[in-house]
Amino acid sequence: MFTGIIKTIGTVTDVKSTKSETLIAIEIKEPLKNDGMQGDEEITQEPYEHVRRQGNSEIDAALRVFQRFPAQLFKSKEVGNSLAINGVCLTITKIDGNKAFFNLMTETLKATNLKDIKVGEKVNIEPALTFGQGLDGHLVQGHVDTVGEIMEIRKENKQTTLRISYPKNFCIFLSLKGSIAINGVSLTISFLEEDFFEVCLVNHTLKVTNLSKLKKGDKVNLEFDAIAKYLKSLLDAKESETKYEFLKDRGFI
Repeated sequence: MFTGIIKTIGTVTDVKSTKSETLIAIEIKEPLKNDGMQGDEEITQEPYEHVRRQGNSEIDAALRVFQRFPAQLFKSKEVGNSLAINGVCLTITKIDGNKAFFNLMTETLKATNLKDIKVGEKVNIEPALTFGQGLDGHLVQGHVDTVGEIMEIRKENKQTTLRISYPKNFCIFLSLKGSIAINGVSLTISFLEEDFFEVCLVNHTLKVTNLSKLKKGDKVNLEFDAIAKYLKSLLDAKESETKYEFLKDRGFI
């Protein structure tokens, strides 16, 4: 489980494909700028050891260390741990310093934009949610539902608006002002039609995610709100009751 708050950006350094899977390597080497951290000079020598000493009550502060020392993120992980890469929950298969390796299965390649991933590409990285960590975005599972396409990018004053098309059959999961994860980034839908929607990005989001690299025609991973998906499944299973009455009796409406 994730929150849609990206901790750092990685660079794809290797892509090897076979008939059954694709192996990718991701390196973290560039610190994020303007992370807003202050007063942490005492941990600048050994940031990773500082993180390891943290209890759950201090996990948010520990995660901020990764924003100043992003390459330390992989050192805090083990083979078998999960990370969200462009919003896709992947398992670490190998760690080598500031590089981590992941195996992409056929289904992952079919359902996400990772099928087109190339060496040199920037990817969003978020470690899995831990107990005691603040939930600043929304609950993201790392299970991408479909791929959208950038239709338009508008720069307006202090924000940038993305218009993204998506398959119409998913419209039931979207709502105006509702949450959506785009390449793993938790965002709010500001405008909605049955085959496209818009989201607004502040400058900070552009600085700390790969959404700043997008251009018209690019593909992005979309994960719709988990609550909406579970609710639809629940309603679809109710054959003996009307859906309206089912929701009304349980206080949803």
